[in-house]
Amino acid sequence: MFDDSKILSHLVIPAGATVFVIALARYFKSKGSLNNSKLPYPPGPKGLPLVGNMLDLPRGIPLWEGFAQMGETYRVSMVPNFC
Repeated sequence: MFDDSKILSHLVIPAGATVFVIALARYFKSKGSLNNSKLPYPPGPKGLPLVGNMLDLPRGIPLWEGFAQMGETYRVSMVPNFC
């Protein structure tokens, strides 16, 4: 009824994929965060899990106007301050 060799072959690919995903997750976790400079992130809206800030994108107005409004909200200067 069940052949052991067929069952084993159907388990090898999912098990291998699982091991690969776990190894990849551990690799990226060990690399640390993307903010390696230890500087704080600039001010801005907080993102949601999985969708991030996609819901914060301006709708119904040109993008540049929406981003200008966000800049005013979070007091981001358009001119960098190098001093």
